[in-house]
Amino acid sequence: MKPIELVKQFIDSSTKEALVAHHGQWRKIAFSCDSLDVMRLQEGVELTYLLAGLPLPERLIWVESPFAGAVAASILQKKHESVYLKVWHKPLEEMTRRLWDLAKAEGSSSTWLEIEHYMRRNALGVEQSLVRPIRAQIREQLELRFGNQENFRIREGGLDEPISSRIVAQARQTFSEETWAYVFARLEQQFTNDEFALLSKMRFDHLFASAVSGQTLYCGLGGQDAETLELLSFAEHQGLDVPASRGILKMARHCGWWWPFANVCVVTFRPLNIRLDNLDRLHSDEAPALEYADGWTIFARHGKFVPARVIEFFYRKNLPEIEREGNVEIRRHLIEVYGVEQYLKDAEAIKIHEDSYGSLYRKDFLHDESLLMVKVLNATPEPDGTKRWYYLRVPPTMRTAKQAVAWTFGFESDEYNPLIET
Repeated sequence: MKPIELVKQFIDSSTKEALVAHHGQWRKIAFSCDSLDVMRLQEGVELTYLLAGLPLPERLIWVESPFAGAVAASILQKKHESVYLKVWHKPLEEMTRRLWDLAKAEGSSSTWLEIEHYMRRNALGVEQSLVRPIRAQIREQLELRFGNQENFRIREGGLDEPISSRIVAQARQTFSEETWAYVFARLEQQFTNDEFALLSKMRFDHLFASAVSGQTLYCGLGGQDAETLELLSFAEHQGLDVPASRGILKMARHCGWWWPFANVCVVTFRPLNIRLDNLDRLHSDEAPALEYADGWTIFARHGKFVPARVIEFFYRKNLPEIEREGNVEIRRHLIEVYGVEQYLKDAEAIKIHEDSYGSLYRKDFLHDESLLMVKVLNATPEPDGTKRWYYLRVPPTMRTAKQAVAWTFGFESDEYNPLIET
């Protein structure tokens, strides 16, 4: 987590303290895995609809994950009018305008501008850490399972070639049969007969995947709306009258993603677990980086999606599996899970060069380019004063350790001289 930047001096000390404390509270909300307070959540739904001038929904549909919520919403939107713009988008716009009008009227516009800038400079990171990955994985997992797999295209890394579903399945992740059966059963319990009949029919439609993933753009995100709602929340905390936002603020404090329709509202639980690295990226070598109670998960290492088998590899580390891996990116993850130093030792990698800059190792593969890694000493001491060795992957064209280290800094070998760096 990056250090918090301080606010300007013209904001009084009590406001500064309140702002920093409020920011910390919203970070906890944004990454919360707490269980639902059903009574307060129901109050939040009622308040949200009432403030929008809408009749209360006749039903609440409870599901455990954004994945299940998007499936539910894709069916309900064919039977019920979405009121997302009325209960979320419109109040947010109106109260944001009201905030600035009130600030102008009382002569505090500069203070609120600095408060807004502080929140932007110290962004909570939930959009990058959770919201985008969730949307991306809902889309990709559904396309892999229900889309036209023969025309499925990998979008990362610039690759846009049709590839077989078998290769995609090896490189990507999808939900399990158990998860889908659970979601299906949960919706059967809560849908009307007509709604469930439509779900039973629609899941065989080739447009089902895009219909479901499209719903992730038209919903409240609960606590994961923190970056959007933080300013209005602080305005309310400071005594500014922004009443129309109170419903969505209450929802954000007490639930996960939610979809409002006329007569019915879909509400999801928070995650069971969120695992992040020190840069707030989804990451775990041993378990799902994000998991929900219905079994829907995201596997990731340092913010990069990986198939479940990379995480399973942690419990059965072995050299043959690395040697057999045909996907270069996945092999890199397997080597990191195995432990780079241990892998180079166990795989009998050859030290091809050593100088004062480090040591260069090469591991050859039968049907792929060689793996080259340079071992270097971190110039920045650890907290205990020691210096740690670490390994960096470099192109197979490197011939010396200095050339390899220089490449990591974007230099040619003869241009790199750390002794005269400023």
